Amino acid sequence: MKKVNTKLIYDLEWVISSPAIFNSGNYGSVLKLENNTLENLNLCADSRISLSDYSEKLTEFLGKKNTLLIGKYFEALFEFGLILSPDIDLLFSNQQITDHKNNTIGEIDFLYRDMKSGNLHHLELAGKFYLALNNIPDWNNFIGPNPADNLAKKMEHLVVKQVPLLKTDAGREFLKKHNLDYPVNSKYLLKGYIFYHYPLFQTHNFVSPTKAKKDHLKGWWIRSDEINLLEHGDLCYYILERKEWMRTMPKSNDDIMSFREVKDKVLLYFQHNNYPLLISRMREDVGSFKETDRGFIVSKFWPNTEQL
Repeated sequence: MKKVNTKLIYDLEWVISSPAIFNSGNYGSVLKLENNTLENLNLCADSRISLSDYSEKLTEFLGKKNTLLIGKYFEALFEFGLILSPDIDLLFSNQQITDHKNNTIGEIDFLYRDMKSGNLHHLELAGKFYLALNNIPDWNNFIGPNPADNLAKKMEHLVVKQVPLLKTDAGREFLKKHNLDYPVNSKYLLKGYIFYHYPLFQTHNFVSPTKAKKDHLKGWWIRSDEINLLEHGDLCYYILERKEWMRTMPKSNDDIMSFREVKDKVLLYFQHNNYPLLISRMREDVGSFKETDRGFIVSKFWPNTEQL
């Protein structure tokens, strides 16, 4: 019997079925992928064996991709979902667009045909994690774990540079070269989490980014010297590795820590490191531990990198 790489399957499900933070409209059949590929995921462990072929193919597919960065890993999982969908004919992925002098003017993430409608779709995709520095809706206020990144920069890149690529002369020439019809439905999709300062998250008094989807995934953040805010009598804790930032997979007893244990680890970590940690708070449920919420712990100096 083939072994299922459950971690990869959970990541695939999250990438495909998680709600958007922002999107710009219709993508054809792409957002219905979970109905075609992962419908048995939440059943009992025996039912998950039916996903063994997906797991094997996904492992092989990812082995050919550069997935060291979480953004690239996110894109590769989404691409695999597109390939699996019977309603999608994926034509190009990560395709450079060049002008008549062979200068690269940009790169499109995905170009595919919706087999139901026959329409061409160009999709720009991003998986991101942003922390709300202050309780205001301005996009510049939402900063990445690396403070050089923020929501305003990402949205400008998606909307101003990426989405219009196939409307440029070079883009139209690319379509003509490959005998593809015009116009193309060019859209963007940004998924991930927005993290709000813990007291605001707890009281639901946070302000979301302007025009963000109401059902976007949410978490909390604190500075390392605020860690006592996280103590809760019946909760356990888990420090997520970078590749685990997307999934919400149940954990065994061997994986989790008490508050005292996680506090000691976190405080020791920030004596020598500055990059934020992502923590999952979990509650025991029928022999395993399931996530109740998650959040970043950042340096007490974050985001003032010159002090780090």
